[in-house]
Amino acid sequence: MSNKQLRAELQTALLNLATGDLRTGAIALLGKLGYASHKTLELPTQPQAFAKEVENLLGGSKQLNPAHASLADWQSAAFLFQLTNDELPALAAGQMSLLTDTGGVQAWQVESFVFLALDLKPGAWSRTRLAAHANSAMHS
Repeated sequence: MSNKQLRAELQTALLNLATGDLRTGAIALLGKLGYASHKTLELPTQPQAFAKEVENLLGGSKQLNPAHASLADWQSAAFLFQLTNDELPALAAGQMSLLTDTGGVQAWQVESFVFLALDLKPGAWSRTRLAAHANSAMHS
């Protein structure tokens, strides 16, 4: 696929994400970027219910701090999928390996990546503000 084709497909995926179903659009966009997995869950989309289900999945051992995760700024949430270390080599097929002994990602330190999508309430969302939300949600 040419860069021009990829760019057009990414623009379409972004438009669909902005105008369609959050979960479907986000999965399609990530798929265009080369990220996909069948390891997924259907969780509630309402922020408080979503957070409660995540806490239940963790066995109640880790509580999601609503202030740190900025739940008040969420309109909806979607659990997209989980990539585990058994899937990473297949995703990297045809690409320079990051799983080498010469630096980069250390394969034995990766257990999984969880992809979520959040529909945030309208507002001025600078990169700095988004990064702060992402960082606080990860460390809740």
